[in-house]
Amino acid sequence: MLAGCYKAERPTDPAPGALQTYGTGSYTFVWAPAQTDRPVQVFYHIPAKATTLSPVLIVFHGAGRDAASSRDALIDESEEKGFILLAPEFSNAYFPGSNEYNLGGVFSDGESPSSASRRPEDRWTFSLIEPLFADARSRFRFEATEFDAFGHSAGSQFLHRLLLFKPDLPIDQAVCNAAGWYTVPDASVEFPYGMGTTGMDPAGFQSVFSESVRVSVGALDTDPNSFDLRHTPEADAQGSQRVERAQYFFQRCGQLAQLAGIPYQWRLSVWPGVGHDFEASAEMALNLLYP
Repeated sequence: MLAGCYKAERPTDPAPGALQTYGTGSYTFVWAPAQTDRPVQVFYHIPAKATTLSPVLIVFHGAGRDAASSRDALIDESEEKGFILLAPEFSNAYFPGSNEYNLGGVFSDGESPSSASRRPEDRWTFSLIEPLFADARSRFRFEATEFDAFGHSAGSQFLHRLLLFKPDLPIDQAVCNAAGWYTVPDASVEFPYGMGTTGMDPAGFQSVFSESVRVSVGALDTDPNSFDLRHTPEADAQGSQRVERAQYFFQRCGQLAQLAGIPYQWRLSVWPGVGHDFEASAEMALNLLYP
């Protein structure tokens, strides 16, 4: 692990429950030995009123790979609500293209998956998240055993698939906001639009239906020609724009939960007056996560 640039130090006479570090900074996380060739820069903010018992939020950035900006936009909310903020950056240098980020690096080419091209699990991008959280617990000395998660746009694509491929991940609450298109937890549909060819047990990935997951989107995010919005027959079957696709995904997952006999705990939020906007959507999500 490489040391980070800590901008605020632990109090010299810390009260019980004080953390190792406070303030804003970043550090480099390297998961050894499985992914030493793919470092992740983690941008953090630890608010002044945080303690070892504070909740932890991991934010997954969009296609701009702008984790620092994502963190900076939420610093005031972190200070107000008292949550510890972690924003890992999956850079194009080490996680190039949508295959290595949006699709989690499960296959060497997730657009044309096969059993032969399925990578070992410790090489998935998804597999970095749990050790990254464990490293942060050790680094900052907080006690949370679960984290909350917010993903916007490409980050929402990553997050909802993370939930399917890592059903035992220690996530308490997740908000998947404004994904451009979705992987439906249906083994009869080929990946990346479904879970066919992944080799995953449906009992595992469908267990996420009973978790606290919110699918969300801005009510104004209705432009079918929005930049980088995928249009393939499979994606357009989910709807022509992000609101329709979020509604489709939520409703289809409800049907699959019913067929599997699993309680469906998910919720759908369509944020009024909000477009494809990270800050406005995050504000809405944080009011639900930390009322």
